[in-house]
Amino acid sequence: MAGRFEEKVRVAAEAVPAHLRMGDVNPLGLLYTLVSDRMHNAETDDEAIEVIDEIDQILGYLFTELKAHRQKRQQYAEGVKKLMARRAEAKKKSD
Repeated sequence: MAGRFEEKVRVAAEAVPAHLRMGDVNPLGLLYTLVSDRMHNAETDDEAIEVIDEIDQILGYLFTELKAHRQKRQQYAEGVKKLMARRAEAKKKSD
């Protein structure tokens, strides 16, 4: 199961938008590294919990930002559609 998860995280990491990267740091790439390296090699339960907490922070931020970005993009698209409809209506009236 861990292999499939790691593969999904690796693929998702390649698709992270630039606005969610911190400079050259890809947060999902970092997550992949945490899971594949530190999680499997954790020597104690406390160390594994620390890794899980770090992962939780990264995912929490990413999901919040992706949701906000999706909502803003949707609002933008709706605004453009409304303006296009107004333009089409104005053109009909002038013809």
